[in-house]
Amino acid sequence: MLHRGRDRLPLARSVRTLTGKEVIDMGWKAGLSVGVLLAVLGLTALAIPLCDYNSARSELSDLQISFSYNYHNDPYGLEEFDVSAGRLKVGYSTLFDSPLFGYDYSVDGDTTISVLELSTYRIDAQGSLKWFLEQDRETSAVRPTFVFAGLSTGATSASEQLSISILLGVGTGRFNDVTPLAKAVRIDEILYAHGSLTEHLADVDLLSLAREIDNIEAYPSRAELLTIIERQILFSSGVVVEEGLDATDLAAIEAILDDDRLARYCGGDVRLGLEYELVDPAHGPNDLLATLSAKYAFTTTPSSQFLISSAVSGAYNIRQANRIELSTSYNYLASETYSLAVSYDFLREQFLSLDGVIGDPTASHNISLNLNVTPTANTLVTASVRLCHEKHFTEWCSDINLSLGLDLF
Repeated sequence: MLHRGRDRLPLARSVRTLTGKEVIDMGWKAGLSVGVLLAVLGLTALAIPLCDYNSARSELSDLQISFSYNYHNDPYGLEEFDVSAGRLKVGYSTLFDSPLFGYDYSVDGDTTISVLELSTYRIDAQGSLKWFLEQDRETSAVRPTFVFAGLSTGATSASEQLSISILLGVGTGRFNDVTPLAKAVRIDEILYAHGSLTEHLADVDLLSLAREIDNIEAYPSRAELLTIIERQILFSSGVVVEEGLDATDLAAIEAILDDDRLARYCGGDVRLGLEYELVDPAHGPNDLLATLSAKYAFTTTPSSQFLISSAVSGAYNIRQANRIELSTSYNYLASETYSLAVSYDFLREQFLSLDGVIGDPTASHNISLNLNVTPTANTLVTASVRLCHEKHFTEWCSDINLSLGLDLF
């Protein structure tokens, strides 16, 4: 994750391979922990489900950057024990939905850097425009339908040239930005914990507060928005203590309004289309592929976010040449000090050679876990664990990092 104004200092790093038994033990323990966590979150669902909130337009973006490097010079002069390798991963995505149209695009890059071995890279970029055929999202009894057109490109160190494809198709569904209601609920929780509210806000007051947050750009200043929130919504609710809100309460409200970590969204879409290959990376024939993809986002509290996406593509002989992708992620903001992010990525590919020979399928798995701790406003400690497995690996690889970020000025 990108952290502005912080110098990231590596504290410790350990890399080794895991045995099959260790991977199984870690897998079931992690699965049990996540299952318990999801169960607890499900029991703490809100009176107003966050996913029931409807926003006129949704605009979401995400940027993730991670870098690791390890250098070791063997003191006995044995070059086979020297280590000089690193990895850089960059991911950026943007999604916009309005009643009439929407767009999305993403860029992903993964580079391995090695002085002693072969360095590799992979870059994928794609974007699409969509036009909704169903414009009334408030009263529509069916899921909104849309048509879309897109472009995708990619490059790898093993390819001779770029791959470029165009996509056309239809889909149904849309994403919905529920951040305003998530922030309204968070404000209610903080003020109640401070003792500034005699009881939690009623549903109608939470929705009024969310609408004002949703229209934040309409206010000329933040002070005017805080005045509306304090006088017309909170005080009219009848649950504010007689002393009213103090400076600490107003500062907490402003901090929540500015907190980008509370971005939450729900919904999803399913797309069916055709993809035509304009440029083949191996100078092969330009294929016409059928594609099917689905994305789904869900949240139950302002502290959590779940996302899953999948895609399948292939030519007419899809059993012999295909590509399958699956990605899941879960983010949990435990408190102002602790946050947790877990993700899993799977990719399987099978190709036909130019002379019609069916190639062996390749599959890769990537599991990552990141724990961020912010003991002070200017300090960030990150502990990350990454497991990976690819074709021809005899064991799972493991990468453990501990880093410290300081904002000194």
